[in-house]
Amino acid sequence: MQFLQCPLESVSCSESVPIEPHVKMFNFTDAVPPVSTRICLLPKWLGLVSVLPLILVLILVLVLVLVLVLVLVLIKAIESATKEDDTKWLTYWVVYGLFSVAEFFADIFLSWFPFYYIGKCAFLVWCMAPTPSNGSDKIYNRIIRPFFLKNEGKIDDAMKNIKDKATEAADKFKDEAKKATANIMFEEKKSS
Repeated sequence: MQFLQCPLESVSCSESVPIEPHVKMFNFTDAVPPVSTRICLLPKWLGLVSVLPLILVLILVLVLVLVLVLVLVLIKAIESATKEDDTKWLTYWVVYGLFSVAEFFADIFLSWFPFYYIGKCAFLVWCMAPTPSNGSDKIYNRIIRPFFLKNEGKIDDAMKNIKDKATEAADKFKDEAKKATANIMFEEKKSS
């Protein structure tokens, strides 16, 4: 196992760290030098921590560039006379929307996987790749469309029920607001 030397301020060195697995652990607490001169041994892979902000900035720039490219392509698709490119990008947004919903619930687990965000970027690039059979077409035609067609009636009923309940709740809220406003006005007139 190889180790790097780094200042102690960044890590805790209350215990000694072996240079090789067969070396015994030593307790150096009896003769600890001043903080400015103490050195602690760390695994080399921890040196990647210093590169992590750069990696995150590069990923952010990549995402921003991809979003800007996507917006420009979408504007061109909207302004074009053909329907084919509109369907392509609507398919992408359906896949992206479902991916975002799934990711919202699974992100707490997925974010712990190494290179998850790089994989996510690669997946989204694959979904919007300018090829005839890009990822969004494959996912939509093999998974989303068959599921939707099989359950279209149930989905429509559920959407109607949600709409009816939302309308009912909004009407009830509006009536309660009117009553509360009338009571406040009545109390103001009564007190004056």
